[in-house]
Amino acid sequence: MNSNKEIATKLCLSHRTIENRLQRIYEKTGVTSLSGLIEYCHTNGLNHYVPKNLLRQGV
Repeated sequence: MNSNKEIATKLCLSHRTIENRLQRIYEKTGVTSLSGLIEYCHTNGLNHYVPKNLLRQGV
């Protein structure tokens, strides 16, 4: 799994930008973690937005 710093580097953004955007997503979906977000996506039929490598982990 990529860290926020790795993601930021690939997108040419600050790691704080990635953290802030993830926090906003968590707030809007009512979750508190990445595993909660993955579960939210499963429940709401958004599986095609979740990277395959996260789905393999059985989270």
